[in-house]
Amino acid sequence: MSKTWISVSVGLFVLFSLVAWRFQTKSSEAAQLQKQQDARKSAPASVTVVTAGPRAIAQGLDLVGTIESPFVLKLSPKEAGKILTISVREGDPVVPGQILAQLDPTQLDAQVLQLQANLNEARFKLAQATATQASNDTGIETSIRQQVASASSSEAQYEQSKQTLAAKLQADQNTVVDAEARLRSANAQAEGAKTALNSAKASLVNAKAKAARQQKLYEEGYAALQDAQDAQTAVTVQENVVQAAQEGVNSAQSGVVSAQAQLDAAKQTASVNKKKLQADLVAAEALVDQSRAGVDAARANQANSAAYRENVSALKASVSNADAQLREIQSRRSDLALRSTIEGVVTDRAADPGDFASPGQAVLTVQFLKWIYVVVSAPVDKAPFIRVGQEVTLTFDAFPGQTFKAPVEKIDPAADPQSRQFKFLIRLENPDRRFRPGMFAKVHAVTARVAANVVVPREAVKNGTVFVLKDDGTLSQRPVTTGLEDAEGYEVLEGVQAGDKVVTLTYSPLKDGQKAKVSAPGAKK
Repeated sequence: MSKTWISVSVGLFVLFSLVAWRFQTKSSEAAQLQKQQDARKSAPASVTVVTAGPRAIAQGLDLVGTIESPFVLKLSPKEAGKILTISVREGDPVVPGQILAQLDPTQLDAQVLQLQANLNEARFKLAQATATQASNDTGIETSIRQQVASASSSEAQYEQSKQTLAAKLQADQNTVVDAEARLRSANAQAEGAKTALNSAKASLVNAKAKAARQQKLYEEGYAALQDAQDAQTAVTVQENVVQAAQEGVNSAQSGVVSAQAQLDAAKQTASVNKKKLQADLVAAEALVDQSRAGVDAARANQANSAAYRENVSALKASVSNADAQLREIQSRRSDLALRSTIEGVVTDRAADPGDFASPGQAVLTVQFLKWIYVVVSAPVDKAPFIRVGQEVTLTFDAFPGQTFKAPVEKIDPAADPQSRQFKFLIRLENPDRRFRPGMFAKVHAVTARVAANVVVPREAVKNGTVFVLKDDGTLSQRPVTTGLEDAEGYEVLEGVQAGDKVVTLTYSPLKDGQKAKVSAPGAKK
């Protein structure tokens, strides 16, 4: 009994000793930890800072787009039928004109052979009918050609008569016009002679009156004898002038009579020639009518071959119909071969050999991938910031850390009335086919660049405040008013001045007035 109690006592002593040792250890660790925490609280905070200063801020528009191929070809047959072969699978490149799938042409082949036989038979019947008609038409055509030649000769003679009549009439008219001109000239000369005669007579009267005055003055002793004699001599001279003027009038009147006679003769000659030539023209026209009647009579004989012509026309129609039917079947058979019309890559195969294909059911889908479109939707109020040719920046989740530049190629002029969004297309070259239709792209378009006086990094602003490291090593928490922003920082309108060191990174919570030290030598601007 005593040994048992001794064992229990020893065990209890050991247990209590272990508990006491453990408690002492924990207390020592807690005290050490508290000491370290107190040391850290009193130690300066470790921070990373940058110097605030001026920088150009690029205002931008961030959107999301989807890659689409500019040309998508969905191949489906025009004829329902069984698929014999499909030579491509997804990812295979194709070129224009390449046969990608072939449907069973058995039924159409039989129709092609039947229609070829029908066409050959129709051509044979047409050849027989054409040969029969040719021999019948030869004689008729010969007669017609002879009559047409005779009619042409008569028409030529008629035209020659018309030209002769016109020329002769013009010549006679010219003669009459010339005679009329001579008559007008003779009349003008006669009038001039009469005017000269009247003037001479008036001068004679004046001369006689002057001679009478001189004679009276002489007789009264107021004038010399010589003056009276000179005045009488002037009367004699003027009488001779009047006589000469009278002869001129007589001669001019004779010229008028002669010119009138010539005019009458020219008019009579023109009238006679006109009647004769018109008679010749009527005779030539009658000959033309007679020749044309001969042509009509020769052509009337063609009615005998009307039946031949109708038969040949019907057979030609039969040949054309048979040829059209054959071409239509051949075209349908050609359509059983599904060909690519674009250069691209197979992106979907919806059937296999042995399947039944129907019109409108796509068997293969081919997309052009040498370059692609990134289709982006944007609010209509952003439309003024997007223009054709503008270069934008693209990023893809599939290519982390990489950026791509591409221009805006097309802008949809109409917006969706429901979503109030408009679309624009960015052309992105894709020579290695790394970009695939359906991929999402993050699109950043720079809309404006502004020179800001004070800019701080985005990570420096938290809850509308920043911490500024002062020259004495303490932190100053300041509220800031921000303006423009871009992906890298904010424009600060109030709260921070250019040259201030703002905290961008810290490993512990910061307080206003707290001591701090820069974790890396130098301040990054």
